[in-house]
Amino acid sequence: MNYSNQPKKLIILNVLEILRKYSDENHPLSQKQISDLLSREYGMNVNRKAIKANLSCLSDFGCDIEYASRERKNARGELETVCTGFYLTHDFSDEELHFLCDAVRFSTDVPASHRRELLRKIKGLSSVYFSEKGDLSRPSPAENKQFFYTLGVIREAMDRGNLMTFHYARRGADSKPHLKEKSGAPAVYAASPLSTCMKNGRCYLIAAVEGRADALHFRIDRIRDAALSSSPAKPAARLGALGSDLSSYVGEHPYMCGGESVTAIIRVDALIINDVFDWFGENVTLFNKTESTVDVRVRANETALKYWAVQYCSYAEALSPASLRDAVSKTLAFGLSKYAKDAAG
Repeated sequence: MNYSNQPKKLIILNVLEILRKYSDENHPLSQKQISDLLSREYGMNVNRKAIKANLSCLSDFGCDIEYASRERKNARGELETVCTGFYLTHDFSDEELHFLCDAVRFSTDVPASHRRELLRKIKGLSSVYFSEKGDLSRPSPAENKQFFYTLGVIREAMDRGNLMTFHYARRGADSKPHLKEKSGAPAVYAASPLSTCMKNGRCYLIAAVEGRADALHFRIDRIRDAALSSSPAKPAARLGALGSDLSSYVGEHPYMCGGESVTAIIRVDALIINDVFDWFGENVTLFNKTESTVDVRVRANETALKYWAVQYCSYAEALSPASLRDAVSKTLAFGLSKYAKDAAG
C-alpha cells in the first residue's frame, strides 16, 4: 500500500499502530525507533518532539502506554526528564492468547479454514513477537462450512425473540452426514433458541420445541440451512427446565442429554473423586466417607447419570433413585449379554 503524502493528522493513529504491532513489555521502543518505523511503514518523517506530543495525547486519551524516565542535563546544564522505552500494554497476555489459540486449534466443530482465520485474528491482538505454532493440517470431522452462519442466525433469533428453522444431520454407515428425514423428506425443525454452550469440546444450541416440556440440545456443527422465522419464539417462561441459571443447567447435563434431572446418590471408589468433580463440578455433596468409598449426592440429568454410571461401572454403583439403578442394571446386563459366549468359553 502506498502511504506517501499522508496528512499529519494521521500521525497519532500510525504511532498507536506501531506501538501495537512492534512493542510489548520485552520490546520497548525509543522515540528514534518509532520515528524510523513511521518512515519505513508509512513514509512519514516525524521529529522526536512531534512523536513525544502524540505519545502524550495517546496516554491522555486512555491508551495504556508504559515508558521509562530518567533525568539528564541539557546543553544549558539544566536537569530535564527524558522518556524512553515506550510500549503498549496489550489487552491479552501471551499466556491468555496461547490459551485462546489452543481452544481454537483443537475445536472439532470449527472448519479448518475458519480456525486459521481465527488464529490469525488472535495473533493480531499482540505484537509481531508473539509466536504461536500449531498443526491444522487435519480437517475437522464432517466439516460444516455453515457453522458461523448458523451461530449468526441463532443470535439474531434470540435477539429478536423469533423462532428459527433448520435441518439436522447425522452420520450414516457411509461415514457421511445425512439430513434427518420425516415422511421421506428432510425434517424441518422449528425451535426457540434459548442459549448456546460449550460442553465436552462441542458447541450446542439449547432450544425449546413445541410439544416438548424440556429443552432439546442440538449440536451446532450438525445444523444445516438455518433460517430466521417471522414467528415469535416460545416464551421462556413456559420452559422451566432451563430457568435463568445456564451454568447450573449445563452442569446438570454432562452428556447434554434431554430429559428431566434427578437427585441421585452414587457410591464411588475414592480414587475417582477427581473424575466426579470433573464431570459434575462443585455442586456435589460427599458423605459416608470410608477409606475406600465415598457416597456422592448430585443433581443431574437422569439419562446422563445412567451413561456416567455405566462408563464408571468398575468404580461406581448407583444407589438411588430406583429408576436410575434399574436403568443402569438393565444397560449393563444387555451389554454383558453381547459377551456371554466369550465368558462361557
